[in-house]
Amino acid sequence: MELYLLNLLFILAHFNNNVLFSILISKILKFRNKSHWGTVYVLSLIISICINFSAYTITISPTVTYVFLTLLYVLHVFILFEGSVLLRLSCAFMAIIHLLSMSASIWAVVSLVGGHSLLTISSNPTYLIIIRVIVATICSTEMGLVLRNTSPESFQLIGRNHQRIKMLFLKLFFLLIVLIANSSFFNESWFKREIFLYQVVFGLCMIGVFYTALRLMIQYEATDKELTTQVECEGLTGLYNKMTTEKLISEFIETKQDGVLFMVDLDNFKAINDNLGHDKGDQVLQEMATELKAIFADADVIGRVGGDEFIIYFKTSVPNLHDKVLNVHKNLTKTYSDGHINVTVSASLGIANVMDDTTTFKELYRFADIALYQSKKRGKNTFTIYNDITPELHPTK
Repeated sequence: MELYLLNLLFILAHFNNNVLFSILISKILKFRNKSHWGTVYVLSLIISICINFSAYTITISPTVTYVFLTLLYVLHVFILFEGSVLLRLSCAFMAIIHLLSMSASIWAVVSLVGGHSLLTISSNPTYLIIIRVIVATICSTEMGLVLRNTSPESFQLIGRNHQRIKMLFLKLFFLLIVLIANSSFFNESWFKREIFLYQVVFGLCMIGVFYTALRLMIQYEATDKELTTQVECEGLTGLYNKMTTEKLISEFIETKQDGVLFMVDLDNFKAINDNLGHDKGDQVLQEMATELKAIFADADVIGRVGGDEFIIYFKTSVPNLHDKVLNVHKNLTKTYSDGHINVTVSASLGIANVMDDTTTFKELYRFADIALYQSKKRGKNTFTIYNDITPELHPTK
């Protein structure tokens, strides 16, 4: 009965560890489908049960057992998440490396304290399951601390650079091979204090190398992202500059996906500069950029392409288009004052959809510009969709 309860406790502890692992990986990769948590729980339970039964095979062949567990985690990641093969393999390796490194240290500590060989300990079912519960609990605690102390943005940086992914994969693969090779140590029937002390240090070093590699990858990517941002974004608003905006939208159009381009032009902005000064004008642009980022938080591209002209692009259709436009008019209509001088700014919009024969950014931009002109002509602070304009106003192809 006692052994049964210990096995149940191990399954629960390892189930918790697997769920935390899935949450961590979800910060790096995207789930395959929206109803993913049911699958996460089922797979986590299956892996926990399989690892519990691996207690009966580890004394026969630790190497085969750990290879099998590695394959389980690979299946876990590939079933739940989408992304590049190397990145998904790297994520799966993280879990098993974490587990094997901690196991090597804890097993060696228990052996040193008790003065027994690893084979003697692993042959005792009670000792074996207690050690495994301790390992699963420590791994869960470490996983929770990592999730708590690392921002989601930091995890996402790992998957943004293919070269970095290759480096991470190779490092993790090397660590995994070393740990699996070291697992043959579990079959030894002799005890020597110096050797087991080495195992403790070895396991701790593997954990240190693992976390150091992960941290360095994140720091490298953060530096690259900062440098990229300086090149791609303009300094005043932090939005994409004109060149980057055109480049990104052109790449989306080439995929032949549905897309929608919003061209936003501030009404009466010149009056701000003329009457309130250019410093106030810069402040207005920054405020407007902040509002646009909030309204179009789900957009694929937000850029400033002119003095008071902004472009927002969605690579798919926008079902709540009218709601977004209403929010633009509501949040971008503001009055700025200096003494007795009051200037009210608002926003006019021109909207164009990617059509079957749309092949370039310049063409889509021209359509949105024509729609914007109609909005200005109709009294400003309104919007026009290019496809709704009467045919005689369309440009000739």
